[in-house]
Amino acid sequence: APMAEQTIREMLKHYPRLRLINTYGATECTGSCTFMPPDKAVEKAASVGLFEEVVEWKIIDDDGRELPRNQVGEICIKGVTVIPGYWNNPEATEKSFVDGFWKSGDVGYVDDEGFLYVMDRKKEMITRGGEKIYSIEVENVLYSHPKVLEAAVVGVPDKFFGEEVMAAVVLKPGETMDEQELRMFVADHLADYKVPKYIAFVDQLPRNPGGKVIKKALTKMVASDA
Repeated sequence: APMAEQTIREMLKHYPRLRLINTYGATECTGSCTFMPPDKAVEKAASVGLFEEVVEWKIIDDDGRELPRNQVGEICIKGVTVIPGYWNNPEATEKSFVDGFWKSGDVGYVDDEGFLYVMDRKKEMITRGGEKIYSIEVENVLYSHPKVLEAAVVGVPDKFFGEEVMAAVVLKPGETMDEQELRMFVADHLADYKVPKYIAFVDQLPRNPGGKVIKKALTKMVASDA
């Protein structure tokens, strides 16, 4: 997942000489395929940077049609650094590669200046009553609350809406807050349907050895609160 906007802003506030180069990539791309110019790190804090010159990209909808700039869809990447397929796995290759483009499974968009914004994993995107909710937009708002240290958002099953938004939140040391206070804060920044119905205050978020939040474990950890 992209680094939270507030984290980037605070890092550069405390370390003004830091050259922060946010990137996006995957094993299938042999590493990073975008880089953030350091002089744009604050202005484009929500972005993971510009695509490398050797990389072709497109954003597609669920039917495989290419979308224009500023429209959210699946990120597809092609180029000399992208693998041609999966070793001894033709089924996975057929599923994940179309016309030489690797379908990343990530959802995002590219703005008019060519900056990529990653919104969510396609399989983790929340659909509530037909409305799509991207975890990163809710997480960015949660991170901007002065009492919040860490936050992660997932979808949990709901009989009426299909899914509801759940947030797991780690407060900064010594801080206290109730669910309603946090919901009101989110409601000041996002549409009502994006406000978490369920909030769990936890001591820490489950992470893998690489530091990424394990959202499946997160769902299991807090689902009992739903």
